[in-house]
Amino acid sequence: MSGGLEIKLFGVFMAERDGKPLDRLPSRKVRDLLAYLLLNRRTPRAREQMAALFWPELDGDKARHCLNTALWRLRGALNPLEDRDHPYLRVDAQTIGFNTASTFRLDVAEFESRCTLAEQLGSEGQDQQMALYQQAVDLYGGDLLTDCYEDWCLVERERLQCLYLKALGQLLAHHTRRREHEAAIACAQRILTCDPLREKVHRDLIRLYLEQNQPAAALRQYHACAEMVRRELGADVTPETRTLLARITNLSRPAALPNRPLALVQSAAEATTDLVSAQAAGRRRLDEATAMLERLYVQLGEATALVEALRRRLDAATPSVLIRPSGIERRGDQSARLAPSR
Repeated sequence: MSGGLEIKLFGVFMAERDGKPLDRLPSRKVRDLLAYLLLNRRTPRAREQMAALFWPELDGDKARHCLNTALWRLRGALNPLEDRDHPYLRVDAQTIGFNTASTFRLDVAEFESRCTLAEQLGSEGQDQQMALYQQAVDLYGGDLLTDCYEDWCLVERERLQCLYLKALGQLLAHHTRRREHEAAIACAQRILTCDPLREKVHRDLIRLYLEQNQPAAALRQYHACAEMVRRELGADVTPETRTLLARITNLSRPAALPNRPLALVQSAAEATTDLVSAQAAGRRRLDEATAMLERLYVQLGEATALVEALRRRLDAATPSVLIRPSGIERRGDQSARLAPSR
């Protein structure tokens, strides 16, 4: 065969050959069967055990029949890819297993091998050890088969996640010792993404933020930790975590800020206070002038109304005089007439 089979079990299942995705396997059960054989590639499994594991709801004969059918379909999917001398599956009357001598690549296998090699090196070859741990966490593309909820998968998922978190913990300690803050923060964040209840890692992250003079980020992390512990455990953070709050508060004070003299801060505060006071006084004077104008307007209206009333009374009390060609006549007095002069 010209190229090997590459299978990824971290995250969502994916199979490729020569960098090209393979056609989907016939069913989810067939895919899970292949994944199980890959995860247990070092030891072939008994047929009876496999039948009972994958079809626990069926009796013995029916479960074995379903296993044989799924196995036949899996071999049919893999046959076009196989090297005849090194088939992917090893099958006999009693056992089923994956052939580790075949040409294949498995992300889980590479991840486990790097974790094992790193542990074997110990502290004597620390740089090489950390390089192996970094390669391992880079291979971890997500939890094992995130869409599979079978018991055997959950057990393997937990085991592999523990290896992943251990590798991240080693990298976090290594980068912290070397004051490589950005790399250390990235490791801490990845740990908390998987296990947000690790209060010690929250503390490590808070300290890293403080060392970078980021009190706001440290305070956010503290509150995130406190909220998580309260919501999930119904408890408060430990005294060791609470002591970090004082460090955050001290770093947040103006006097602790670099290149900001206290006198300058106080002067700015006093200038701000004076400006606020001047604005308040000006606003009060404007309010008083507005109120005075409103009172004058009301008084002017009252005076205008009084003048109009007086005018109406005067008109009513004064007789009207009509001028006619024949003379002058007071309205309402027909006897009084002024005869025209001759």
